[in-house]
Amino acid sequence: MSKSRFVLFGLFLFLLSAFCLFSLQKLVSAQTSDDDTEVIKVKRGNRDFQTIVIKEIPDPEKGKPSRAGSILVKFRKEVNQDQQDQVSKKASVLKVEKLYLQNTRRVQVPKNEVAQALSVFRNDPAVEYAVPDQIMYALTIPNDPLFGQQWGMNKINAPSAWDISTSSTATRIAILDCGVYDSASTYISPDGNPGHPDVRSKVVNRKNFTTAPDADDFCNHGTHVAGIAAASTNNSIGVAGVGRQASIVNVKVLGDNGSGSFGWIINGILWAAGCDSDPCGARRAEIINMSLGATGSCDPLVQSAIDKAWAQGTVIVAAAGNNGANGAITPANCNNVIGVAASDSNDTKASFSNFGPGVDVSAPGVNILSTDYVGNYASFSGTSMASPHVAGEAALIWTTPYNTGNQGVINRIFQTANASILAGSTFGRIDALSSVSSATPSATPTPTPTPTPTPTPSSCTAPTIISHSDTNPTGGGIVSFSWNTVVGASTYRVQRQNSNGTWSTRTTTSSTNFTGSDATNDPNWRIFVYSGSCKPIPGPATIFNP
Repeated sequence: MSKSRFVLFGLFLFLLSAFCLFSLQKLVSAQTSDDDTEVIKVKRGNRDFQTIVIKEIPDPEKGKPSRAGSILVKFRKEVNQDQQDQVSKKASVLKVEKLYLQNTRRVQVPKNEVAQALSVFRNDPAVEYAVPDQIMYALTIPNDPLFGQQWGMNKINAPSAWDISTSSTATRIAILDCGVYDSASTYISPDGNPGHPDVRSKVVNRKNFTTAPDADDFCNHGTHVAGIAAASTNNSIGVAGVGRQASIVNVKVLGDNGSGSFGWIINGILWAAGCDSDPCGARRAEIINMSLGATGSCDPLVQSAIDKAWAQGTVIVAAAGNNGANGAITPANCNNVIGVAASDSNDTKASFSNFGPGVDVSAPGVNILSTDYVGNYASFSGTSMASPHVAGEAALIWTTPYNTGNQGVINRIFQTANASILAGSTFGRIDALSSVSSATPSATPTPTPTPTPTPTPSSCTAPTIISHSDTNPTGGGIVSFSWNTVVGASTYRVQRQNSNGTWSTRTTTSSTNFTGSDATNDPNWRIFVYSGSCKPIPGPATIFNP
C-alpha cells in the first residue's frame, strides 16, 4: 500500500513538474515576445560567430532607425521613484534600466506600443523629456585590405610633430565604437597571441555597454579607429598612431553589427568621463573619439551627456558623416564636439564626406591604412577614419603648454589648421606639427650692447559680433553687422558660406562693420583676423547667421 502511494505521489510530482515547465516556457515566451534583441552570425577571418544585437525598427514619429520598443525618458528632478513607477505602469513598461545621466531611464515597452507610451510619458507632468531610443552607426566605407603608405600621417606632418611631442601613456583616448581587438580577446592573432600586435599593449581599460558578450571587435571598425589614434609606434611592425604614446580606453557602445542605441552612447560618454556616479569621479579618458553617428539634430539627452563630459575637462571628437550632405550628423553637430570631415590625398573634400555647419576641421579619411580585427592591416575610408586623426592630435597637444584645459586644446587645433585647405570644414585641414610648435619661435640673440627686445605678439581672438540685422531673414536681403576691434589686427576677412559648404570671400577690410547682400537660402557668415601683428594669422573665426 505504501509502495503504491509512493508511485502515485511520484507520478503526481512528475505531472506537476511538467505542467510548471510548460507554464514557465509559456511565461518566458510571453515575456520575450517583445524582446529588443536577436541572435545573428558575424564573420571574423574565416570563422562564424554567434552574437546578440538589438532589433531595429523605424520610430513611429520620424521613421528613423531605433531600438525596438525602447524609449529614453528623463524625469523631472523632484520626481521620486514611486512617481516614476506609476508613470511607467501607465505606459505599459516591461523593463526599466537606469542610465548614468541623472534622472534618465531606458524603458522597454511592447514594440507596437511605442507611440502610445511616448504619449503617456510626454503628457505626464513628472516627465521632462521622452524620445525613441534611436540608433547610431559606425561610419566606414570599407575597401579591400591593402598594405600601403600611411599618407595621412605625412599629410598632417605627424612625424615632425613627434619631434616635439609624443604625448604620454597618461593621456588616454577613449574609443567609443564596436570594440577594440585587445589582449582581453579570445581570438588569436597571426603571431599566436590574443589582440592585435599594434594595439594590445595600448589598451589600459575597457567597458562593454552592448548586448554582445564582451568588448572585442567583431565589426572590424573600432580596432581600425584605435590604430589611427594611437597604435604602437616605433616598434618595428605595422603602422603608427597619431597620438604616439597615448593610451587607449576601449568603450564598446556599438554592437557586433556596427549599430548601437543612443542609450549605449550616452552611458559610454559618461563612463569615459568618470560620470557613471553622481557627482562625477575621476575621468577615465582625456579625449573621447566617436567615429559613429545618426542623421538629425543633436538630441538633448546626448547633449547633456556631452556637457557633463566637457565639464570634466575632456576633448570630444566625432565624425561628420558619410552622406555627402551639408551639415554634420549627430553627435558631431552637438555643442562642445569637434566635427571632422574627410579629406583625400590631394587635400580635397572626400566625395562622401559631409561638410558645412557643424564641421570644424578636416583630416585624412580616404584609403587610410590601420589595424584590423584579425591582427592584420587594412585600408578603409570614411569620416570614421578622419576623426581619430584629430583625437590623436589632441593627445599630442595635451602634453604641451598649449593644454590650458579642453578649450585650450580645441582652440589650438582650430587655430593651427591649414585654412587654405578647408576640404568642407570651417577652419581647415589639421596640421599636427603646427599645433605643437611654438607660436613665437625664439630668435637668435643679436650681440649688441643694447638689444631691442622683440615684443611678444598678442593672441588673435575671434571677433565678437556687436550688432547684426537682416532685411529679409527668410529670403534674400541685405545683411549688416559689426564686430569688436581685435588687438593686433590690421585687416579682417568676411566670408559667406555657399550651398556646397565652401566659403566665398565678400570683403577684406580694416573696418569693423559690413553691409552687403545675402543669398536666398540665408547661409552662415564668418569673420576672422586676416592680417596683423597678433598670432596666429589667420585668426579663429566667428560663425553666425545674421
